[in-house]
Amino acid sequence: MTLRRTTILLIGLAAAVAGLVLLSAARPASGGAGLPAGAGLPAGPEFRYAAQETCVDDVGISNIFLGDGNNGNFLLDPPDYPADTRAPISIYYDAANHSCRDVTVKVEMRGTVSNALIYNTDEGDTCSNECTIKAGETKYGGFLWDLSRHPATSSEAVVATITVKAPAGFSDADASNNSATSTDTINILAVASEPEPTPTPTPTPEPVTDVALTAVTVPQSPVIIGEAAAIRVTVANRGNVDAANISLALYIKDDTEAAVTGTVASLAEGATTTASLSWDTGGKDPGTYSLRVAATVADDSDSTNNSRTASVALRKPQVDVGFTGSISAPQVAVIGSAVTISATIANRGEASVQAPLTLYQVELTPVAKASATTDAIAPGTSLTASIEWDTTGYAIGDYQLRLQVAVPGDATAGDNTLSATVKLFLSAVEDGDADTPDACTDDVRVKVSEIRDSGGMLRSPPEDYKTSDDDTLLIAYEVYNYSCETEVTAAVELTGATTEIAITGSDMPCRGDGCRLPPGGAIETVAWWQLSEYKAVTGEKIKAVVTITQPTDFVDADKDNNTHTSQQAVNISYPKDIVLGIGIAEGKKGEIAAALVPLEFGQVKVRLVSAQASATIAYGAAVPLKIKVANDGKENERVVVTVNLEPLPNSDDEKSKLLLEQGLTIPAMQSSDFT
Repeated sequence: MTLRRTTILLIGLAAAVAGLVLLSAARPASGGAGLPAGAGLPAGPEFRYAAQETCVDDVGISNIFLGDGNNGNFLLDPPDYPADTRAPISIYYDAANHSCRDVTVKVEMRGTVSNALIYNTDEGDTCSNECTIKAGETKYGGFLWDLSRHPATSSEAVVATITVKAPAGFSDADASNNSATSTDTINILAVASEPEPTPTPTPTPEPVTDVALTAVTVPQSPVIIGEAAAIRVTVANRGNVDAANISLALYIKDDTEAAVTGTVASLAEGATTTASLSWDTGGKDPGTYSLRVAATVADDSDSTNNSRTASVALRKPQVDVGFTGSISAPQVAVIGSAVTISATIANRGEASVQAPLTLYQVELTPVAKASATTDAIAPGTSLTASIEWDTTGYAIGDYQLRLQVAVPGDATAGDNTLSATVKLFLSAVEDGDADTPDACTDDVRVKVSEIRDSGGMLRSPPEDYKTSDDDTLLIAYEVYNYSCETEVTAAVELTGATTEIAITGSDMPCRGDGCRLPPGGAIETVAWWQLSEYKAVTGEKIKAVVTITQPTDFVDADKDNNTHTSQQAVNISYPKDIVLGIGIAEGKKGEIAAALVPLEFGQVKVRLVSAQASATIAYGAAVPLKIKVANDGKENERVVVTVNLEPLPNSDDEKSKLLLEQGLTIPAMQSSDFT
C-alpha cells in the first residue's frame, strides 16, 4: 500500500526561496506498506536540491508529522489512542543527503515525553534499520508506530534522529539538522485487561482405594540352596487417595502361611513403588518352586489385581575345597614329641563347609595317624588348619606323611592331598651318659662309640687287618644336640688319629652339608671304613669332629666335645711284598729272592747281587735296605739303584711309585755294598 500526502508547503515557501523549483507532483514514500487505503503522501520522485552549488558533507532530517490512516491521515480530536496494535498511527519524515557522495544512515524515533524508543512495524521502511541515500538526494520515509510496545503517555510528540553509518570518516558539517520533532502529539491510553472468568468448581470425587500388584521379579538363574532369593514386587496406587500400611506376603506353592512378609508404609495417589522380599532357601530341596505374592490394604475396592505368581529354581551349592600352597611340617623331630602339621585350606565352592583333616603314614597301606575338623570356611576364603602327630613309640627313621582333606561331593579332588617327610631322632638327653648336661644348653657333641668288623667285634690280635677289599671295618658314632630351642645342621668328619687320613665313602651319614638335628635330638649311625683305600699303620684310632653349619650364629657352649677319639685301635698291614730295583720279591713278606736276573747292555755287565729288608716295617719308620751290586765288565760303570712300590691288587694306581733312587760308581770286575 503506498503512502501519499498533499504538498501544502507552497504558500509559505514561494516568496522565501527565490529560484527554487518546487515539484508539486505526488511522490512515493520509501515506506508505506501496511497503511490503510487513502492514507499516504503525494506521489513523486526523489529529488536533488537544485540550488546546491558546492558539495558539503551534511545530512538532515525534517518534516516530522503524524497521521491516522483510519481518519484520512488526520489525527482524532482529541488525539486519544489506545496502546494496542489496532492504532494506525504513521510517522512521516524527510531524510536528505546534501553531500556529493552516497551515505548510509539510520533513523531512530523516540517519544519526547517518555523518551521511549518507538518500534516500527512497517517492514518497508529500511531507514529504521539502515538505508542508503545517494548523493544530493532525499528519501521520504514513514514508520508504523507499534503503540502496544509504548508506555501510556499524554501529549507524546516524536523526535527523529538521523545517524550516518557510512562512509567511514564522514564528518557532518551541520549537526543541527540531524534531528527534528513533530508538532503533532497524541495521548497513548493504557488498555484495560479483561477480567479472568470465574472457574467452575470441580466436584469432589468419592474416595476410592485401589492397590494393584503390577509385577513380580525373581532370579532368572537357579538360586543356591542356603542363599536368600531376592523377590522384587512392584505396587501401584490406582485409587484417588493415598494408601497406607500395604501388606505384602510371599507364599510357597499352595501354602496358606506366608514364608516372607513385608510392608509398604505409604503410597501416594497415582504413585508406584518397588519393594524387596528375601526368601531364605535354607533346608529346601533342589527343584522349581511356584511362588505367589499378594498385596492387601484396608478398603481395597478391587482385589482382583492384588496378587501375581512366579517360579524360582533351587540347586545344591557346588563343593570345592582344596589345599593352597605347601604343607608346613618339621623335617626333623625327637621321638615322643608332638609334631604339628599344618596347611592352608581354600574354599572355592559356593557354601560354607567344615573340612575334615586326616594325617596318614604312607606305607604299603596308608595308616591314619591323626584327624581333626576345621571351623566353618566361608566361600571364597581360606583357613590355616593344623593337626598333631604323637610320635611316642615310633622308631628312628624317615616317615612319609600325607595330609588329606575330604569333603563329600568335592568337585575337584586333585588338590586335596599334600605330602611331607619327617625324620625322627632319639632324644639327646633321655638315655644320656655321664657327659650329658643336666639342663638345656646350646651345645653339640660327637662321640665315636665303637669300631667293629662285619662279625660285630674286632679280631684278636687286631693287627691282622690288611689293606685289601677283604677287610672292611664299621665305625659307630653319635651326634647330640643339647639345645631345647635351636635346630642345628651338624657336619661330621672322620679321620685316622695317627695318619690323619680322611675316612671317605658315599654312604657316610652327616658328611658334606651335614644332617639336621631337632632341638634335643640325637642320631646314632655308622660309617664303612674301606681298608683297601688306607695305608699300613700300627695302633690306628678314629677321630670324629663335628661342625655346626646352620645356624651360622650358633654359639657352642662346650667346644671340647666337638672332637672325640675312639678308645679302640687297630693295626693295618700291606698284604703283598715290595719290589726292589729290578728284582721281584717272592715268598713271605719282607724276604728278597737270592737269585736275581742280571742286566746286560752290550759290553756293560751289571747285576744286583742281593737286597735285604726287615721282616716287619712299622708305619712311619725308616726301612733299612742292604743292597749289593756287582760290575762284571772290564770298565768302571756308573750305576743307579731304584726302589719302587708296586700297586696293590684292585688298586686305582696303574704304575709303580718311586720310593728311593741311589747312584754310585762300581770299578770293573768288582762289587759294591750300600745301605
